[in-house]
Order: sequence, then C-alpha cells, then structure tokens
Amino acid sequence: MVMYPKKKKTFCPSDECKKHTEHKVVQYKRGKEHVAAQGKRRYDRKQKGFGGQTKPVFKKKAKTTKKIALKLQCGSCKKIHQVVIKRCKHFELADKKVKKETASGF
Repeated sequence: MVMYPKKKKTFCPSDECKKHTEHKVVQYKRGKEHVAAQGKRRYDRKQKGFGGQTKPVFKKKAKTTKKIALKLQCGSCKKIHQVVIKRCKHFELADKKVKKETASGF
C-alpha cells in the first residue's frame, strides 16, 4: 500500500518557475472516450453488417498492478505536469505522512 501526500514540494519545470515549489497532487484519471474520434468511427464502420467481431479482443491479462500517474499542479504558476511512480496494488493520497506502527512490543 502506497501512501502519498496531497501536497509536495518539488521542482516545477515550467519556464515561469524553474525552481522547487509547493505542488498539489492528484491521481491521473482517464477521460471518457469520444464517439466522434477517427479510430472509433473506423472501428464502428468495420463492425457494421454481417461477419461478427472483426478485430482481436485482448484476453491474456498478465499484470496484477498498474503504474500510478500523478498530476502535480504548481502552487505559484498553476501549471500541471505529470509524474509516473512505481507499480502498486493499492494507492492512497493522505493528508499527512503516516508512520507504520510495528507489531512488536519493543
């Protein structure tokens, strides 16, 4: 389980800043697919009529995790850049960094 802070001080690559500033962190989420996109129109035209499924449908899922993409928004210039972190099964944005408590009584 990965806990990540909602605010982070990191480098801003935009031409306005070019320095370390406070960034707001949000997890990247895919937008909805557009019906009018060229690939979708081409696929729909090929599927139309008789002949069944024309394109291969992917069934061999090998990975159990996904790479997490984060959107970082600069506090001063409001520019957004993306950062990809390592693979993990469970990702969570936290207010503060939480220290793990050990099970041993020492």
